Amino acid sequence: MSEPGPSTQCALCTQLSKYTCPRCNTKTCSLACSKSHKSKDNCSGERDKSKYVPMNEYGWGTLADDYSYLEGLGRNVATWGRDLSKGKGKGKWKSPKLEALRVQLAARDVKIHFVEEGMEKRRLNQSSWDPRTKTVYLTVEFVFHLQDSQPIRILTHRNNLSLPIGPSLASHIKHKSDILASISDLISSSDPRILYTIARNQIQGQETKYHAPTLNIRLGSTSALTRPKIRKVFHPFDPSRSLQDCLKGLEMVEYPTIDVFASKAVFLTSRLGELDENAEVQVPEEPPLKKRKIETGGLVGYGEDSQSDSDTGGIGLLGGYESAEDDSHS
Repeated sequence: MSEPGPSTQCALCTQLSKYTCPRCNTKTCSLACSKSHKSKDNCSGERDKSKYVPMNEYGWGTLADDYSYLEGLGRNVATWGRDLSKGKGKGKWKSPKLEALRVQLAARDVKIHFVEEGMEKRRLNQSSWDPRTKTVYLTVEFVFHLQDSQPIRILTHRNNLSLPIGPSLASHIKHKSDILASISDLISSSDPRILYTIARNQIQGQETKYHAPTLNIRLGSTSALTRPKIRKVFHPFDPSRSLQDCLKGLEMVEYPTIDVFASKAVFLTSRLGELDENAEVQVPEEPPLKKRKIETGGLVGYGEDSQSDSDTGGIGLLGGYESAEDDSHS
């Protein structure tokens, strides 16, 4: 009896081989030797689907393997298509918590959009819906505009949607140690001139809550589309109202931004946009400047409106003036 050739011997025990590893073509004689080969050589035992097979070696077995691979690929494509369809073509699924938050805000006439994972606003947003207490907690960004100062941004979390904004902001300011004294003084002062606003982009001439945008077409040899002009309008609101009332009808990305101006004069100086003069909240006007008077020595002061220009020293610098009646008698 002739000895088996090297190509037909088991690679581990030199017995007559019965199996060939689909991955590396190693010959084995039994299940024990096959498992030993996979462990020793760190081989998966699975066929390399991307490996090139010459036509002279391409047989029915290789054809069956390729057919099985294409069948599996087709099933995966169908699964991915269903996932995209359920996600409305927007990529990855949003978490159930975000979806619950979106539904609860929509029921309160507040529309929220979420950006992709990894973006800064998504990372900073801690808004949530608590099903146990049935409460919506929002992350809110406050931007403070003070006199002769750059805007100061403060991000606050767990703002109860049902509570007033003013007391909620005061509570956040009180418990933050890195807040500037100027902001703390502004909030604690309860100055009626403080302006709480929410900015919204509106089409030029749009006064109602929503208008479908229109495009004007200029006819001629070179017809062109005229884009509607967008203006940024700041809507004042009463900070004693709940956050839900202030955000009603608003469309936001991740979380709302509230601009707080020290006064109407600061808003006008900032030139960030227009102020909604038709808002329910009446914006207090700046007090008028006191009447100027000229004092002895050329120093300019401010006196009350009731003060007379004939006060002692009021015309000392200009010299004596006589009335028209005195001139007529002289």
